[in-house]
Amino acid sequence: MKPLGPKWICLVLILLLCNNVIIHSQRDKEPFTMRFGLILHEGVDDFLEAQNSVKDAVRRLRQKGLSIRYNMTNANFNDSFNLMKKICTMLSYGIFSLIVHGPATSYEVIHSLSDKMKMPTFFPTGTGNSPSFSNSYVFNMMPSYTDAMVDLIHFFRWDIVYYLFDSREGLIRLQDLYKASGGNYFRFTLRPRRISNISDCYDLLRALDRQNSYKFIGDERFRQPVRIILDLSSRRAYNLTLEQIINVGMNRESYHYILGGLGIDDDKEYLRSFEYGGVNITGFTVIDKAKYGLLGKPYSNIRLSNKYKDALMRDTINFIASGYERFKGDYDNFSGRKGIMRNGDIVGLNCSGRPWGLGGKVNKIYKSIGTWSPKGPTLKDRFQTNLTYPKNTSQSEMWTNRTLRIVTKIEPPFVQEVAKNDNGEQVGKMINGSRYEGYCIDLIEKVEKRYKMLFEREFKTEIHLVHDGQFGSLNTSNGKWNGMIGELIYNQADMAIASLTINKERERAVDFTKPFMNIGVSIMIKKPDREKPGVFSFMYPLSNEVWMCVMVAFLAVSFVLFFVGRWSPYEWQTISSPKEESTTNAFTFSNTLWFALGALMQQGSDIFPRSFSGRVVGSAWWFFTLILISSYTANLAAFLTIERLLTPIKSADDLVEQSEIAYGTYAGGATQRFFEQSQVTIFKRMWKYMKANWDSVMMASNEAGINKVRNSKGKYAFLCESPLNEYQSQKRPCDTMKVGDNLDSKGYGIATPLNSPLRKDLNLVVLDLREQGELHKLLQRWWYDKGECGTSDSSDSIKSPLTLSNVSGIFHILIGGLVLSMIVALLEFLITKKRKQQKQCVKD
Repeated sequence: MKPLGPKWICLVLILLLCNNVIIHSQRDKEPFTMRFGLILHEGVDDFLEAQNSVKDAVRRLRQKGLSIRYNMTNANFNDSFNLMKKICTMLSYGIFSLIVHGPATSYEVIHSLSDKMKMPTFFPTGTGNSPSFSNSYVFNMMPSYTDAMVDLIHFFRWDIVYYLFDSREGLIRLQDLYKASGGNYFRFTLRPRRISNISDCYDLLRALDRQNSYKFIGDERFRQPVRIILDLSSRRAYNLTLEQIINVGMNRESYHYILGGLGIDDDKEYLRSFEYGGVNITGFTVIDKAKYGLLGKPYSNIRLSNKYKDALMRDTINFIASGYERFKGDYDNFSGRKGIMRNGDIVGLNCSGRPWGLGGKVNKIYKSIGTWSPKGPTLKDRFQTNLTYPKNTSQSEMWTNRTLRIVTKIEPPFVQEVAKNDNGEQVGKMINGSRYEGYCIDLIEKVEKRYKMLFEREFKTEIHLVHDGQFGSLNTSNGKWNGMIGELIYNQADMAIASLTINKERERAVDFTKPFMNIGVSIMIKKPDREKPGVFSFMYPLSNEVWMCVMVAFLAVSFVLFFVGRWSPYEWQTISSPKEESTTNAFTFSNTLWFALGALMQQGSDIFPRSFSGRVVGSAWWFFTLILISSYTANLAAFLTIERLLTPIKSADDLVEQSEIAYGTYAGGATQRFFEQSQVTIFKRMWKYMKANWDSVMMASNEAGINKVRNSKGKYAFLCESPLNEYQSQKRPCDTMKVGDNLDSKGYGIATPLNSPLRKDLNLVVLDLREQGELHKLLQRWWYDKGECGTSDSSDSIKSPLTLSNVSGIFHILIGGLVLSMIVALLEFLITKKRKQQKQCVKD
């Protein structure tokens, strides 16, 4: 090949030079491109939200003319080796900075690698202990809130503060709080408690609650305030703890909580449960409602989720963008050194190679109560607020001009819907759009009037029905209460007035007043058919033993009178005749029997005693028969006209010992818990039977149990509370009845949230209503005055006409006497005839 001549060589050099000039001129015209990398933890709750925040922030920066590129990947932060590989891969893409979003478990690994490679690394949601770490390449975008908590404590002048935490970062903040608690100008006592099991910290919370005791200032009683800092590691931990706080009842007016972290806006739904409890909750947020950012640059027309992590991610990207904008004019100097550029191509960094030399150059239910800034020498400079120092308020002031929410439950006759009258109108209390009446509705009205009379204060109320229709029981699987008890715990009501039984389990969750009605577990059975009077029902007024004693007394009187008549000379009479003179005695044995029988039948006889001794016997016997026959006659009418009830069982002992009648109760109610928790042998046996036959004997409601009693033909007994039992026995078709005594003794009470100041006043109201007889009048009105079956013994007091079946026995006696007399007369005739024949034979 022929070599190029000098002309061609010069031409090639000129072309190469021109080409180099063109490349440099084009490079100078290229815009500065910002490159950053983003590593997200695979398990973060807001993974998708973080991605969306980055995409939206980058899109808006590009709209402003900034050339920006980024690489995004995810990694398992719990696997340090895998995390290192992901970071090194990200550095090889030629990024200028790195954003890490995830938990703090592997931050040390990231710190060391960032320091080695001199790569600026940003943590949008760091530990929250300090603005940044010690080296110049790692930046924590989450501001510290420890000093803000200290200034709040200082402002409120709290003397004792509980600090609840669950993580290592909490331990670091605890050290800062301990240092601040011994300050020169203000001191406070810090009592830390670490939550080891965030899903079950009931025991810890109950222990704190027990220290919330009363104190007295003069005659007024005040609740000791409890101040708690909740500094937890995740939103889930906050939600679980807040839920348990409500279940324990620590959402009262005497509590004040400070929520650590910057995400109080994230917990709106959970904090709504605290809206009516009177509790104070203070939290922090970095979201400026006017600007939505830390840099003072408004995010116009951005749909934000109001989560502080979203805001911090956007601020991080904007912060990096504002820093790189300073180097737009120094493209070569910034990106063309230390191996980050090679022949015009970005090749990035190698974790085993040299670091980047220029890396060091980069480095509604709420209301606003104030702002806090770390700048300022005094508390007043740092903490700007419109709050005033809270003062203690007495019970008298606490409920003034406040409408109290009362929850109740439909349970006749306590609460029942009003039936329309003849004019189609309803008269009653309007509740949930319908009108109701009943014992509890009248009780609420009497409580309102008596409260105003006793305390001379307004007592305004509004009533609503319980949402789930339940009285209130604890779900052991999740620790939540339902029914009226749940509404009191979760501050959906201020008191519950219903047929709500006071028991140990409920007493732990809420407070009860003195009982307004005493009750007990009772046995309801179907009323048996009345027994018709028998043929010999006239003998019922006297027992068999009495009849036997009367017969013995009759014979004894006859024998005594016979012997007295024989011994006394005054009973003998001399009869003279022309032929002879003889003596006779009227009191033969047959005559004494006749005399005693005549006196017993109140009829008398032709003979009478002549001697003093005989008259004593006769007088005693007449007095005896007078009392006996009077008593017999008094009871005879009732026994001839009343149809008696013969119940198959009369007590719980009878119920357990038999096998024909099944028995059960309302599943999930207080009666079930009574048997379940009882240590009495017979009740334990009953509970064992009910568990073994659960599907057939345990009822879903009281109504279902009553219907089963009525339809079981006497083969089922329902165990229920005595007021319900007695009320149903007065309702048509009048076919149920209560048997035996109550199995226990308890009561219905007005329930309030734990430690509510209303409880003391309501106790006085209930006692006053009882002393004035108002509670008895209500019971009489709704159970008996409005009853449809009369009183329990009314049927026994009403006499009905006698029928043949009632008196057939005496006809049998009469017929038997007539037949017997005819037989005796025939015998007498035959005997007399026989004697005459014998005398005739003797004469012949």
